[in-house]
Amino acid sequence: MRSTKSIRRIRKSEPEQPADAPSGSVLELWEQGVGRHEYCAAALARLMMAEPDRVSTFADPAVVESALRAALQQELDGAKTSSAAFWLSAIAQFLDLKGRINEAADVYREALDPLKKSRGADHDETHAIAYELDRFLRRLGREKEASSIGFELRVEPLLGRNDEASLLALRGAAYDAFAIGGYAEAEGIYRHLLARNFEPAGTHCHLARVLLASGREAEATAEVNSAWEKRSEDDPYIIARILFLKALLDTLAGQDAQSSLNALKELLMNNPGARHTWLIAPVLDRVQERLTPQSQAFFSQMARALSFDSTD
Repeated sequence: MRSTKSIRRIRKSEPEQPADAPSGSVLELWEQGVGRHEYCAAALARLMMAEPDRVSTFADPAVVESALRAALQQELDGAKTSSAAFWLSAIAQFLDLKGRINEAADVYREALDPLKKSRGADHDETHAIAYELDRFLRRLGREKEASSIGFELRVEPLLGRNDEASLLALRGAAYDAFAIGGYAEAEGIYRHLLARNFEPAGTHCHLARVLLASGREAEATAEVNSAWEKRSEDDPYIIARILFLKALLDTLAGQDAQSSLNALKELLMNNPGARHTWLIAPVLDRVQERLTPQSQAFFSQMARALSFDSTD
């Protein structure tokens, strides 16, 4: 098969197509811009080589699209993913060329799961498709959806592992998800970590933070209580966080929070290890309308008192 560059060289050496050229000429499609899209041009050339008797129909965009999709489906049905990425990129470029960029992104999305299953989430081909999907989604302004693609690929391989390094990486991924408002993703990871008994006090506390930011206070209260039951004196900064959340939840429920606040103040005064940077702003933003201005200022001040430069 001739390469795309060869096709371009041949095309440049040919004279301009006459005005009375047959309407079925594939060159019409080339004039529409196919030749400027590498995968699409190469895919069309491959189709022409495989079925030369159909060349006269390839000026019809619907015929080209149908042929490209059929080629992709044949690869997926046969579990031969080595060429799936090629046909997928060609279809997406063709749809983009026709001004159907939303559909182009959907094509990538629909094909990504089969590729992950057959090749694995951490395979180069899977990552290449994910990269292209990310690019299309960001062009469409679907930034959060684009971010979730990379998140999925980063997390999925880790979920099947139980070594400490993988569990720590999952905790980091949950934090990243929480920081950009991906509460469902963060919640799923924290529950996964709890099922593996990974740092239970801290993880219950992290999950409570997600639930509070999601407006699920009753569930958050249960997680804070579990964190308290499993706390260790070796982790004073986690105890400080639990006390902060207990005080905040009591305040929101109209209950006396003084006991928790007194314990928190004493801990901060007597144990430097009680301070560790903690992203709590999304929680305070969520509940601010239910707090008095004085309470808002107080809890914001306490949150700053809990922190120093680190991330968790």
